[in-house]
Amino acid sequence: MQNANKTRGIGPLGASGVIAQWGASSLIKSVQRGTTAITSGNTATNTTITAVDTKNCIVSFIGCMFGSNNIAWDSATARVQLTSSTNIQAVRQNSGGAGQITLGWEVIEFIPGVIKSIQVSSVTSNGSATITAVNIARSLLTYQGWTGSDTTINAMQVVEIPRIALASATSVTCANGNGDANSVAIFQVTEFF
Repeated sequence: MQNANKTRGIGPLGASGVIAQWGASSLIKSVQRGTTAITSGNTATNTTITAVDTKNCIVSFIGCMFGSNNIAWDSATARVQLTSSTNIQAVRQNSGGAGQITLGWEVIEFIPGVIKSIQVSSVTSNGSATITAVNIARSLLTYQGWTGSDTTINAMQVVEIPRIALASATSVTCANGNGDANSVAIFQVTEFF
């Protein structure tokens, strides 16, 4: 009976799967981190990464630096996305002649059999987005950035940056500091086995 308890929850393939599938020293196959700069006058920039299996990757937005203290909000809001097995793309809402912004990102690739599903979507500030049901006890919500259409707000007003939450098995919510509904957060929900 004690052995049966030890083998519970060790993976989707059971004990034989651990030996055959997860015999590696880690469930993480690779981690890549970097920055991508979007120069003045552009809305997107691509960065080449080492090839990954997109079905087994978590992508995270890990910060943004502005090249100027006075960038219009819709030119400073930005997101990152994995567009192919070898490409990370940084996108901002509007080039608008704004200065350079530099986005930080992280791609974590797991060995096959660790990730059950990946959903990438967006949610409007002070709203909710419906997702396919996940087990919230085994799911990770990651932030991939945001966009905004308000041109009257200075980018340094951080109360505008939306906050996301995995509110239930089928819902991701979004809120920001002052209730402005012009922000849209981009997210990834990764469900693990």
